[in-house]
Amino acid sequence: MVEIVLENGLDKKLAAVSLSTNTVRVRISDLTTDIKDQVVQDIKSAALSFFSMQLDESIDVASCSKLLVFTKYVHSDSIKEEFLFCSPLETSTNASDILKKVSPFFVTEFFYWDKVCG
Repeated sequence: MVEIVLENGLDKKLAAVSLSTNTVRVRISDLTTDIKDQVVQDIKSAALSFFSMQLDESIDVASCSKLLVFTKYVHSDSIKEEFLFCSPLETSTNASDILKKVSPFFVTEFFYWDKVCG
């Protein structure tokens, strides 16, 4: 299929790419980190650095609760909405457990609660 869609010889180059489980896991992890870093930098460089968050709980196929955090901010004269991070909720989904997940992220990324609006 690659040979049909792309130029001759590219199928051999694609076949040489390692697709082991570990390689794919590492590449996904690297991509995830890069995207998160880009969003964090966008928020920090946003107009006045104010942003809002939307928190949601989701249950995956293994019946584990996950906290999903989305953000909205102004960047380059437009409003951007981005996925910020996901974290497992091991105990419950009450407010204190959710705060225990969000607060360390704020500390790590040097976000400040007084910049959260909305």
